[in-house]
Amino acid sequence: MAFFIKPTAKALQSAMELNTSLWGGTYNPIIPLYANVPRHWKEYPRQRVIASERALGFIRAFDPDLLVNCTGGQLPPYITDLNSDVIPIDEIWPQETWKDDGSPKFGVGIFELLNGIYREYFEQIRRFPKKIIFPPLKGPHKLFWTAFVGKLPSFLTEQVNKGFSQLLDITHTDISPETCTAFLRLITFSQAASHVTA
Repeated sequence: MAFFIKPTAKALQSAMELNTSLWGGTYNPIIPLYANVPRHWKEYPRQRVIASERALGFIRAFDPDLLVNCTGGQLPPYITDLNSDVIPIDEIWPQETWKDDGSPKFGVGIFELLNGIYREYFEQIRRFPKKIIFPPLKGPHKLFWTAFVGKLPSFLTEQVNKGFSQLLDITHTDISPETCTAFLRLITFSQAASHVTA
């Protein structure tokens, strides 16, 4: 999947949260759609950078099987003319169906992942138990921490806490620049479930 967003911090936060809820979501490209080329893209003298060519270059490089429209409007013709499957962001976790079986319409979701993690690491008592940490992310660096460890969308957070908090002994340890190193030593599973480490 490739996620097309407006070039705003809010849109980026939303796309990262949704990708946190999908297995392998950290590998999905998030492509901002600029109307005008940002100044910092002009790296070489006399080089003309075209925003549409940059976006198409990302699509060619990542070769996604599905394009996700996170803009709330129409995608530009240079994307829709590719004849690739395009869905709105709301179709990944459709509100009317995801509560029935806990699965997204596309991909493997957080509930399936947490069930697998439970069976693999928590169903039996282990001598060296694993930890699952979902740090509460807030403050001025929320966007950075979301990119670093992941954050679930709010509509899924309540369900995950209700269904898995006690079962998996999920902790909510704060993370900050001062505690980052200690946090990385502790971490077994980050909130982005595709970041499973030993």
